[in-house]
Amino acid sequence: MIATMATYRDTTVMATTRSATTNSGITAVRPTNKRRYKRFRVYLAGPLQGYSLVEALRWRRLLTEELAKHDIDGVSPPDIEAYTISGESPCLADLKVVRSCNVLYSNLTGLSAGTIIEMYVAKYQYKMPVVTRCRIADPSPFIEFCTTTFVRSRGEAIKELIQLKQERGSHEG
Repeated sequence: MIATMATYRDTTVMATTRSATTNSGITAVRPTNKRRYKRFRVYLAGPLQGYSLVEALRWRRLLTEELAKHDIDGVSPPDIEAYTISGESPCLADLKVVRSCNVLYSNLTGLSAGTIIEMYVAKYQYKMPVVTRCRIADPSPFIEFCTTTFVRSRGEAIKELIQLKQERGSHEG
């Protein structure tokens, strides 16, 4: 087992993983509880695979701009600099950055195994709210299991995230 530290925007998170030389995979993700962000952070989860980079980032950029007006940071997986840690998989880096946030927002425009995993870990391991906008015609019951609140539009999502910021504050850890 090896402990991996990553620093992203002045926050250090830690995870324990199997050695890449002996066995690939996640043994446990145990980020530190020390979050030093002053602003409320929302992890923006959603499908990347099967979409162009422009498509995958468009809704994230729009939501991030709207959230910034309310002193809320939107955090997108493609922005994560932790991928550069030697030998670390993007999946593990994503989960560590999810932990550095206060809420996970999932925009399910299509099925995404990575998004569902992030939703599950956020809700059940990190004990954080998961707000979901699901545009899948016949969603899996697992999506409901991993969601705290469903919203129908970006505007409704913004209202819900502002309300969560007011309820939970930005220094929760």
